[in-house]
Amino acid sequence: MPCAHNWIGSSRWWGCDMPQQDLKETAAFLKNYITVMEHYLQVRLGLRDWHGVMDAAADLRELEAKLQVVQEICREVEDGAG
Repeated sequence: MPCAHNWIGSSRWWGCDMPQQDLKETAAFLKNYITVMEHYLQVRLGLRDWHGVMDAAADLRELEAKLQVVQEICREVEDGAG
């Protein structure tokens, strides 16, 4: 099975050469960042700042895509280690 980083490019940051602990820390960071951005989105929504809502939604979409890739790489690394 090809490495998940092939889905979005060949940047070493996304590569399977990244140590598993770094991948898990990256996933935790992204999850935390998503939570922060969800709160920010709610603030922008409460202020009826539609441009801010749009920006926050776009950021969330990107963060969730990155998290999905990192989690897939983690699974591939775990499957390869076992």
